Amino acid sequence: MNGSSLNLTLFHQGFFEEYTAPVVDVMIERGSKSNVFGYAPLPAPLLAWVFTPEKMQNFTQGCTERRFSNSEPDESKKVKTGKSEWKDIKNSHMIQVSGFDKDYQFWVQNNNEIPKQEVIDLSSAILNTQLSKNTTLKITCLDCNLAGVEEKSLYPNIKMDVVLTHDVRATKLALIETQKIRAVEAEKAKSEQTMRDKEIAKQVSTPKVNAASSCTNDFDCPTGYSCRTKPVSGAECKWKSPVYDPPNTATTQPPEITQNPATTYDEPIISNLEEIKTQCAKLFKPKTEKFGKCVLELTK
Repeated sequence: MNGSSLNLTLFHQGFFEEYTAPVVDVMIERGSKSNVFGYAPLPAPLLAWVFTPEKMQNFTQGCTERRFSNSEPDESKKVKTGKSEWKDIKNSHMIQVSGFDKDYQFWVQNNNEIPKQEVIDLSSAILNTQLSKNTTLKITCLDCNLAGVEEKSLYPNIKMDVVLTHDVRATKLALIETQKIRAVEAEKAKSEQTMRDKEIAKQVSTPKVNAASSCTNDFDCPTGYSCRTKPVSGAECKWKSPVYDPPNTATTQPPEITQNPATTYDEPIISNLEEIKTQCAKLFKPKTEKFGKCVLELTK
């Protein structure tokens, strides 16, 4: 016993008897039947006899081909030589541990180790049992077989069951403390995950202030945003300003714009027209239709 772990060493050997048997060669035979068509006095068979006489001979009279495949012992004629040998083999076993609140069974799987080293975790059995000062455990291999005299003489110290007396109270206290720590950590992780989920849900439901999306009018934008024209083309949703974005409702009438034809200005209405032309000239050839559309869009 090492804490809550039960360390086992399993030995498994098989008894192999020696046999002798004759070795036979396996041959593969393939053939074809005779064909009277090869004797027909026709032009085609006659030409075939002239140019390929060997093939026509096989075709007409038939042939048989025998080829060696392999050699193998004939087990139907095997006999014992009187020799035998014990050899290590890999196998799996069912182990039963008794002495706790009930009998616990563990399936020890096969592996490449001979003898097999196995560790069985008894944490669950220890936690579920009211323990006294010492606990007597009986470890039994349920499917092992040491009934033969030769087997017992081969391994006189190996048993099908082993009895251990061990005080596991300190181990149980350590396991309980570990469970408490894991429970606290699990609750903390759950709480942190809940907070992260709430934060993600909040971010999803709350529109980003700087988020922009294409739109055609204010109804395409989320609450708190209005549809504004981009500098080059199209429109995007922008955060509303109480000064520049009054509520857009069906009953709101656009302000009436009056023009005074007598009013004159010392400066052009579009003060950066030359700058706009310069930008469009970088993209399109001046005095073309695309150049004119570019200037028109930028002046908006």
